[in-house]
Amino acid sequence: LAVLTAAAYWAERSERSIALNRIAKQVPARADARVHLLSETVGRYSADVRFLARSPALLTLVDEAQTPKGVSARARERLQTLFLAYAQEHREVLQVRLIGVAREGLEIVRVDRDVQNDRALIPERLQAKGDRDYFREGLKVGAGQVYVSRLDLNREFGKVQVPHTPTLRIVTPVMGADGHPFGVVVINLAMQKMLDRLESGLEAPMDLYLLNADGDFLLHPDRARRFGFDLGQRYRWDEQFAPAASIAGQAPVLEDFRDAEDLHHFVRRDIRFDLRDRSHDLRLVI
Repeated sequence: LAVLTAAAYWAERSERSIALNRIAKQVPARADARVHLLSETVGRYSADVRFLARSPALLTLVDEAQTPKGVSARARERLQTLFLAYAQEHREVLQVRLIGVAREGLEIVRVDRDVQNDRALIPERLQAKGDRDYFREGLKVGAGQVYVSRLDLNREFGKVQVPHTPTLRIVTPVMGADGHPFGVVVINLAMQKMLDRLESGLEAPMDLYLLNADGDFLLHPDRARRFGFDLGQRYRWDEQFAPAASIAGQAPVLEDFRDAEDLHHFVRRDIRFDLRDRSHDLRLVI
């Protein structure tokens, strides 16, 4: 009986190892495809924010702002028209803004997307954003360089926007004629559809997790655990999963972790948007 039990045990382990190795051949390619999708999107909008920052409409406004008369209505309208046209053609764009360093980081020109009616519009109120990390950090990068913010929930007038809107901000500085920063151009990307794309096309038993650099869940099979750091209750990878010993014969691309219920096998990929700052890295886990 002991011999039969041992044989059954090793047969089960062998079958599981074969199944894991079969999965291991599929998951890395799927993880890599999703990393490429995220990286390509950020790269594309990084090029766009540089284009907007160098546009004649924006440069004219900056030049006028540094004269005694200040910015004319015509210059402001020209930049609004450019931002409106850009936002209208790019449905992932939630906002396009020029934020100045003066007056506590007050928005100078802003265009919002009306998601419900699928159109771009000019809001009635401008906001001061001088206290936001993406504004301060965006001013620090060199001319022509791009800063990519943390992926978090959008805030308006200091409060998390409802319905919740996962947002990534692509920022580049704008220099004045004196060589000093005049402000920043910011493209806000509404990331929910992108997050949905990352999760789509994965058959059971695969689950996908997306983490920020602190290990907070941005994507999790349990939706209540997403973006908890913005909602008053953090949920982090290290609090749910602990490293575990790998199964003999298992493909080395898989990493084993255990939670309170079971043993899990993952492929992990790190995503870097800024080589100078790892605090905004993402980690994708399948």
